[in-house]
Amino acid sequence: MRLDKINKKVITNLENIINSKTGRNTQFVIIVVVLFLIMWDVYLYIDDQEENISMVIREKARGKLFVITWIWGILSSHLFVSKKQKKWTIPEPIAITILLLVSIIIFLLGRYIPNEIPQYMQLIFLFFGAITGYYLWPQALSKTESTDN
Repeated sequence: MRLDKINKKVITNLENIINSKTGRNTQFVIIVVVLFLIMWDVYLYIDDQEENISMVIREKARGKLFVITWIWGILSSHLFVSKKQKKWTIPEPIAITILLLVSIIIFLLGRYIPNEIPQYMQLIFLFFGAITGYYLWPQALSKTESTDN
């Protein structure tokens, strides 16, 4: 398959996702959350508190709450990556339950690890969170939103 055909197919798929109801809802949620976090961060900075939300999240994720990085990987793959529904796709309630159980296990492990984890482990948690989020909890394209022939 030629590169221009692949690019056209990718662009068409992206346009279909963006124009779908799910795509619009996702865009709205992301915009609201990002604006809220920005306003909260600016408020904490102006209020002359020593820590703002960015510093708190970064320090907690480096220390004992590295589950934050795992969850960010799951959410990023869920929000930004879509795939077609297959017959063997795990039902969403079961997939969310599995992800919650794994997240609780990672959280509990973080409570018992005596030292902070190294920086490269953050990247590993983010990567595996994104992979598991993609396979267990992707945004599913319906048959009307998919353009695969």
